Amino acid sequence: MLRRPWIVPRTALLALLLALGCHTSRPALAGPVAQAEPDTLAALRAVPGVAALEEVPDPPAGYRAFQGTFRQPVDHNQPAGPHFLQAFRVLHRDRKAPVVLALTGYDLAPLGVEEPTQLLEANQVEVEYRFFGDSMPQPTDWTRLDLRQASHDFHALVQALKPLYRGAWLSTGASKGGGAVVDYRQFFPGDVAGTVAYVTPIDFSTADPRYPPFVASRGSAEVAASLTAWQRAVLAQWPAVRTFMAAEVQAKGLTHACFSTDQYLQTALLEAPFTLWQHHTEALAKEAPAPEASAEAHYGFLARIFEPAGGPAQAFCDEQFEAFYPYFHQAATQLGYTAQNEDLPGLPCPGFSLLASLTAATAKAHDPAPMRALQAWVDQRAERMLFLYGENDPFTAAAFRVPSARDNHLFLVPGGNHFAKLADLPEAQRARAHARIRAWAAPQL
Repeated sequence: MLRRPWIVPRTALLALLLALGCHTSRPALAGPVAQAEPDTLAALRAVPGVAALEEVPDPPAGYRAFQGTFRQPVDHNQPAGPHFLQAFRVLHRDRKAPVVLALTGYDLAPLGVEEPTQLLEANQVEVEYRFFGDSMPQPTDWTRLDLRQASHDFHALVQALKPLYRGAWLSTGASKGGGAVVDYRQFFPGDVAGTVAYVTPIDFSTADPRYPPFVASRGSAEVAASLTAWQRAVLAQWPAVRTFMAAEVQAKGLTHACFSTDQYLQTALLEAPFTLWQHHTEALAKEAPAPEASAEAHYGFLARIFEPAGGPAQAFCDEQFEAFYPYFHQAATQLGYTAQNEDLPGLPCPGFSLLASLTAATAKAHDPAPMRALQAWVDQRAERMLFLYGENDPFTAAAFRVPSARDNHLFLVPGGNHFAKLADLPEAQRARAHARIRAWAAPQL
């Protein structure tokens, strides 16, 4: 299985956050830092469950970096059964400092420092999600890839590290990683003192109907109409546009064998408005070609939308689907998925479902109960949680319902997309968010 794919739109476009450094810009810290204890490597290696650990060169300024593996049961209901090695990383600053558990929901992100970690001058612990990257149980039992098992993974590692890092623990994650930290809080609410979840959706079906109207409402009415007209123009020039995708596949040495070229291109076209608002701004939306433009111009605009992925052919290729299969399995069984606006005449493959087609071999019927239970827990019991969304990010259509009671907070970045962060908030709101995060870590600050 390939490691660290760049992107699968709308689903693994979430993984672009991984490739670019998880959610934040993750700059290196500057300024003085407490002297790291000389025995930190030995102390981490001695933590029960740590199977291997090495120091990582070129860490962010002010840190030592360690990466290794932690022994986990494949099934936490049978701790004496088969085990696998889960990858994790520690950015060590000071054992007395707070600790931020940073989850991507996928494999480990490139080396860097998350926004809450920077704010608190904290240590940082990152954990690869089970079945992603190098944390793949062998043999692979897909029934053991679920939210409860993953949360028990995080709990086991956090509890193993807490005797070494006694400061306040907080958690953070973006998109699927945000969902991971929220779900982890549901199962183990006392493990961390607070949670910062960025751009985190909660879907209740494999075709959540809240997305299409939200996407259609972004920008001006003229912009929305121009995007629809562009999609219709692509369909009107379909054979010619398709040749450009086929040429890109050949030029990049990609594989498009799972589905037909029509199915790949149709999926890209239907995903395009969602992806535009997820990762771009209205400025790009205004540059949609006129309907009478050439097939090359129409495909060129599609390529600009998917440029962060390397282009539409690379965004939708067999290699990406294989590498990101664990996500699709989770979406099909528990996490849910987004609906597409298919109200376009002339679709070559009406009714084609990428999710259903990819997961038919392993995924059982979707169960909405876990997501409904998670929202109910946030409604009734969650405390000290901060959710941040971007105003134009399509995933905001499926934002968590966040009560103001129990020190919970919801912030919206004006005009923000899927890269929204606390630094983008208006000054007063940013100060309020920072204050709450500092307060949650206050016992050790």
